[in-house]
Amino acid sequence: MIHRLRELIESEQLVEIYTDLSDISTCYLGKVLKVSEEYLLLAAISRHGKYDGYSLHKVENVFQVNTDSQYIQKRVQKLYTLEAPNHIRFDVKMKTC
Repeated sequence: MIHRLRELIESEQLVEIYTDLSDISTCYLGKVLKVSEEYLLLAAISRHGKYDGYSLHKVENVFQVNTDSQYIQKRVQKLYTLEAPNHIRFDVKMKTC
């Protein structure tokens, strides 16, 4: 999973990140900014395609990552493009192994 998440940093694709097996209808939307052995930093995007801060997730909790879902392609990507949100630059180094 870490390799896949690191690939998403370079591609800058919008992603759905699923972390709760007991609630598979809930995901986090955004762009992957940083990945360490333990954590994933996501530039969060609301369901309306707007800037929504950042979210930090334990990599071990991520059980699914989608980049080409209908939800992203037909709704969020269009709204994100229209809104053109700018996340504040986040240049903190995460410890890697």
